[in-house]
Amino acid sequence: KFFENALSKIVITIQADMKQRALGWFTPYEAWSGAGDTTSPEINISANYLDRPPHEIISTMLHEMCHQYAYQHDIQDCSRNNTYHNKRFKEIAERHGLEVTKSVKGGYNVTALTAEAREIVEPIVSLLNLKRVVPTKLGKKTSSTRKYMCPECEMTVRATKEVNIKCGDCDEVMSEV
Repeated sequence: KFFENALSKIVITIQADMKQRALGWFTPYEAWSGAGDTTSPEINISANYLDRPPHEIISTMLHEMCHQYAYQHDIQDCSRNNTYHNKRFKEIAERHGLEVTKSVKGGYNVTALTAEAREIVEPIVSLLNLKRVVPTKLGKKTSSTRKYMCPECEMTVRATKEVNIKCGDCDEVMSEV
């Protein structure tokens, strides 16, 4: 939808990032081989951060797809050993459903779904409606902390009891997640 079927076949993986710094990454070479001598690069979503809201995971996926787009079109979208996202990355991302913000160290690497992109992925997100279950370890009680999230901006708040709370930015009632 976002790239009008212009991206080539790719392998999607979920792996842990041992340094726990990346939400996802694109491997800019043919990392996988298949039948008939075909090869494919990969997009990885970090297993370390799968407990984020679905919109954020989809945003990460779209971010990495922008790197794939740049790779396929021979556009250098990063420098400094692929850590600094330049203006070319920003332009690609903004054309493909992401809002882009500049960070101090990573350039234009902070991305989020645009309002239009959120509307497109909403049917998928509503199908997911998943919650991560954290098992009790060795008979210890799980935390009594509850997490509440604004449905508009996804701001989160934690409380030790049930609360009725509104987001101060959006004036939306926050719901428990």
